[in-house]
Amino acid sequence: MSDRFSALRAAAAHIRPVVTDAGALFVLFFSWTDGSRQATVITSTAASLDDAWQQGIECVEASGVEPRWLRLDWIDAFEPSHWGAVRQQLSRIKRNYFRLGLSLSPDFRHAFLETELNANAMLYGGAQESNAVLNENNFRIYARKRHGLEQVDFGDQAPIWLFTTSGLFVDEGGELHRIQGGGGLEAGRRVVERLDAHQVLRLIIAGSTYLAMQVQEDGRFNYGWHPCFDRPIPAYNSLRHASTLYAMLEAWSVTRDAVLKAAIDRALRCLTETLIARLSLPDGCEAAFLVDTGAEIKLGAMPLPSLRSASMPN
Repeated sequence: MSDRFSALRAAAAHIRPVVTDAGALFVLFFSWTDGSRQATVITSTAASLDDAWQQGIECVEASGVEPRWLRLDWIDAFEPSHWGAVRQQLSRIKRNYFRLGLSLSPDFRHAFLETELNANAMLYGGAQESNAVLNENNFRIYARKRHGLEQVDFGDQAPIWLFTTSGLFVDEGGELHRIQGGGGLEAGRRVVERLDAHQVLRLIIAGSTYLAMQVQEDGRFNYGWHPCFDRPIPAYNSLRHASTLYAMLEAWSVTRDAVLKAAIDRALRCLTETLIARLSLPDGCEAAFLVDTGAEIKLGAMPLPSLRSASMPN
């Protein structure tokens, strides 16, 4: 673990302080998890980078969790705002797509990363809301858990500070990854200078291994998980079942992995025996349809070459 901390610290030597009306302050965000639960996030602030770093590392070590994944973020830009302006901004943003961090205090001691806001449904108004919405109840719950705040002022004129971050990520093998910052479409993604054949193969293996782990004994996938509510997504989509199975077949053509093949067989059996309905058409022909919840036929899973030719009237 000490080697991973050392590698992270060496790569973070270039971090600059945030300059506010109160002076220069180093603001670091440490996130870590053992891989079985949502990450813990803490904010460390100090007048020097060494002090901010030491505070953060002490918190990680005191947690008693052996980090499988460790991430460091820092602020690279910020701007003051207020809740009224942010509410208007949220109305124009698709839910779960807010790309900024948010602080309730000018010294960033009560700050939340973009990932925290989205993962804890703090800007989520429910499935019926297509745009982002300030969810005051969820915000209060996480603000209490994260910062011990009992009260949050959500008045339109209450000041807040929006910010972007850059970051570093260390995986369980000690490999260090830079995380793109500065906002924009690439923000939050690992920086890949050059995508070569070795890296592509690693991605194929990692992605297909994960998908294989999601296939249950009956051939259905663990469809998904709501991290903010810590419960499974109850829905199922037969089209996504089929398209994911196709991706797994493409991966198996490269890896020839036996565990992946077994998962494919289970998922394929579920597709052909449960999710596909075979029916007789009015003209007596037999047809097969991929059927979803509510007897909905998923046309997106019907390959065009399988459609029978028909004479069209002039």
